[in-house]
Amino acid sequence: MKLDELTTMRVEFSPDRHVAEVVLDNGHGNPMGVAFWQELPHVWPALHADPDVRAILLRGEGRHFCSGVDLRDAQAIMGPAGGDAAAREKFLAWLHMAQSGITALETCAKPVVAAVHGACIGGGVDLICAADIRLASAEAVFCVKEVRVAIVSDGGSLQRLPTLIGESAARRLLLTGEDFDAARAERYGLVSDVYPDPATLLTEAREMCRRLASLSPRAVQGTKQTMNLCRDMTHAQGLEYIAAWNSAFLVNADLTEMMTAFAEGRPPRY
Repeated sequence: MKLDELTTMRVEFSPDRHVAEVVLDNGHGNPMGVAFWQELPHVWPALHADPDVRAILLRGEGRHFCSGVDLRDAQAIMGPAGGDAAAREKFLAWLHMAQSGITALETCAKPVVAAVHGACIGGGVDLICAADIRLASAEAVFCVKEVRVAIVSDGGSLQRLPTLIGESAARRLLLTGEDFDAARAERYGLVSDVYPDPATLLTEAREMCRRLASLSPRAVQGTKQTMNLCRDMTHAQGLEYIAAWNSAFLVNADLTEMMTAFAEGRPPRY
């Protein structure tokens, strides 16, 4: 599937194509229906492979970021889970496909900034937990509500949220399914900054992506990839990995440009 064939979201590019905006645009609340989960795995590999893209903004169109799984598609999505062994295997394959779309966001080499306004529910939290940087507007409301609808969350919040905000806070939110506001999300560390309104949020998120895109792509992408890998390593293993990485990639065109720009008293042009 090509990016211009998407129906539940769209991808927009800055004039120089260094910043891509993935815009959830699927009607009121941007629910995650069948088509959304089928399309999501195609987005991030395409942006990962695009040599021009250096930073990605993830945002929602309309009043809300994302209202979570579209319950109108519940039968189509979850129906096979109640069938025979063959049907359950089909459902398992569906879950793996849906999970792959969120994992592809996390492993995309380009840094992803999630800008959350309005509601960010269920699968929406799964999605932003896989982003690198999360920002919110003051009126944003978050909730991993699966337990309230008799489901065990399977999109990644159970695995990623404790790493982001700590085991105690994560267990409270995941076991109760309670709503929490942007101020509490910032206090827990789920989002790094809260802005007074959605318009300011979008302006600041775009500026952050612009700044990311102005830096050395090799350094930014190497930093993200190393941080992702080192989460599952000991400190000693992580230090050994980055030592090997830098011994292979430290001297490159970006570093040469930075040193030349410094000597000439001008900003580097990567």
